[in-house]
Amino acid sequence: MGADRRQIKLVIWDLDETFWSGVLGEGTVRYDQANHDLVVELTNRGVMNSICSKNDFEKVKAFIESTGLWSYFVFPKIAWSPKGELIAKILEEMQLRAENVLFVDDNHQNLQEALFYSPNLQLAGPDQIAAMRTWPALAGKDDRSHSRLKQYKVLEAKAVDQRALASNNDEFLRRSEIKVRIERDCAGELERAHELIARTNQLNYTKNRCSLDELRALVARPGVQSGCVFVSDRYGDYGNCGFFAVENGVMVHYTLSCRIMNMGVEHWVYHAKLGQPKLTVVGEVVTPLDPNFAPDWIEEITSAPAATPSVGDAKTRADLRILLKGGCDLEQIKGYLGQDSVFDTEFNFMSPTGMPVHREHTEILLRSNQPQVIAQYGAILDRLPFMTRGAFDSMMLAGEHDVYIYSLLMDYTQGLYRHRGSDFVIPYGDLSQDITDEDTWREVLADWERFGLNRAVLADFKERFEFLGGLSPEQFLQNLREIARRIPQDRLLLLMNGAEISTGYRFESGRLARHREMNAIVDRVVAETPNVKLIDIRHYVTLVDDLTDSVRHYRRRKYFDLAGAIHAAVLAGTAADRGVAYRAYRFARTYARSVAGTLVRRVMAIGTRKAWGQ
Repeated sequence: MGADRRQIKLVIWDLDETFWSGVLGEGTVRYDQANHDLVVELTNRGVMNSICSKNDFEKVKAFIESTGLWSYFVFPKIAWSPKGELIAKILEEMQLRAENVLFVDDNHQNLQEALFYSPNLQLAGPDQIAAMRTWPALAGKDDRSHSRLKQYKVLEAKAVDQRALASNNDEFLRRSEIKVRIERDCAGELERAHELIARTNQLNYTKNRCSLDELRALVARPGVQSGCVFVSDRYGDYGNCGFFAVENGVMVHYTLSCRIMNMGVEHWVYHAKLGQPKLTVVGEVVTPLDPNFAPDWIEEITSAPAATPSVGDAKTRADLRILLKGGCDLEQIKGYLGQDSVFDTEFNFMSPTGMPVHREHTEILLRSNQPQVIAQYGAILDRLPFMTRGAFDSMMLAGEHDVYIYSLLMDYTQGLYRHRGSDFVIPYGDLSQDITDEDTWREVLADWERFGLNRAVLADFKERFEFLGGLSPEQFLQNLREIARRIPQDRLLLLMNGAEISTGYRFESGRLARHREMNAIVDRVVAETPNVKLIDIRHYVTLVDDLTDSVRHYRRRKYFDLAGAIHAAVLAGTAADRGVAYRAYRFARTYARSVAGTLVRRVMAIGTRKAWGQ
């Protein structure tokens, strides 16, 4: 019966009428010693055991402790909540994929609910327990020292710490010790302010692009109130992350870097410090300014915080070379990874007209650094306000880094447009919106006409390009394989996939199926390529509450979790090359010193043991 099952790394047990006979709450339990012995045997094979039961936690714990078996279970979920949600949480905390987990329950409805929340979860009823001892999927390997159990106990302690640290996103922000300094004399910061105005979009409320000379003239005018916004927290100093200018009670500029997205800084500055000057929001922004939202976790400071050790020192950079390529997800994660000097980055940027340019799609990457592409299509790119020649410059395939961290979300999201009569493809916008269809133009023009995407440009684009829809899974597989082939085999490529959550958000109808389809391709490439590893978003972003405004934008605490996962993966993934592994160890050790609390240090401890084969 279990012969066709995939390898099982975890068995999740229901209790009443499954692990034992009877109902504990009614005092009618008959304990099954055979199931007790099976849990011990599975643990000796390196197969973990957990509990998901609708019961009273303390009563269950006391009863199982009396049998001597409690210490064999990890991440038990014993509560009156829906089992589907509880099992999804176990998978998230244990960082396991559903297809490698078996849930045993006597109630068919519970089994189907669990499968709904965790597709590909393996299921069994009590009648199959006796045969489980002989299933090949549960063969495991000798681990009578219980090393895997001990590792998961450490991970379990980390999850407990995390819940104490951040029972919800607001509590996480309160514990983050966010400090904001507003510098009113911006003379020495105008180049950075101009960069924010020109390059940011998601937290640029006015989108009033201007030249550096125009900006200097503005802040010099009498009566203009301007300031730069510096942000730091317990994890590091983010530097100058925002700029505002108010003239005659009207907000002329209000823009902040997406590296501090979801901290609440934009609300705090606008409401608490500027007194809500008149503001006309232009285009879409990720977080509208809510007058009823008053973040209580931000502390204003008047001088720069004292420098603290971080992974951003020059010595560390010489030890490990890392490239981050992606969108706002990686840019926010980077805030928890360390200072800018440690990493080379390829993030979004603004075109000369002020439209955001995404450069991370695999179709762009595979055409990057090819002079013939620019020679043939450069003039066409020059006509487009949402794409530039610079998008086709990349360090990704040059082989100059030890580690490449690559977010694939735009392959999941963007639509593709092929130049008629050629194989040249440009990604843009959302796969659900075809901008060569004139029925979409009213909406497109409302958002982007002032940034150069006008009716004439759309008409010209329609004449030159045809809409292909989203990238096909077959082409995605081919692209990823080619990228993996070009990355030197002694270097580490970390891929970041997408969350599998049905949101109901605008433009995201059918996105859950799309993400599952694309994630399956990523899983395939990771499985077949030794130096390609996965930062699996499915283990961290599991509920709609983990999102902000789309399936691609996560709560702040999730970016923190992902930063820790990246550090552990760097350690584990570079172990084959002892020289690189040692540099990675130094890198992670410095990182762990720079972050307060036991949470990250425990993540690092797990990763370090994996990297050194312990």
